Amino acid sequence: MNYFETDLVTLHQQLVAKKISAVELTEQTLARINATDDKLKAYILVTKEHALEQAAAIDAQGINPNSLFSGIPVAIKDNILTKDIITTGASKMLQNYQPSYDATVVKK
Repeated sequence: MNYFETDLVTLHQQLVAKKISAVELTEQTLARINATDDKLKAYILVTKEHALEQAAAIDAQGINPNSLFSGIPVAIKDNILTKDIITTGASKMLQNYQPSYDATVVKK
């Protein structure tokens, strides 16, 4: 299944019904990033292990049927604070900055 051609509601329904998993979607997302980012240069940092761990945790607890984005991979712009993940805002001055908390938008 190529989920990049599937709408969000259908993906959510498939996740809730366990026809697909958050880990599968995350693996497909990472593969797509790997295949295209050399040309696109859209990502400063890709946290593969962290993304897969979070997806596995979501699969283990179950997809929230009331949250359309539950289990859906997302990218967080590098100027939004992400706890314990290098967040540079594309600045060399912040090249090793790891925030001690998540921005509100990340929590939500």
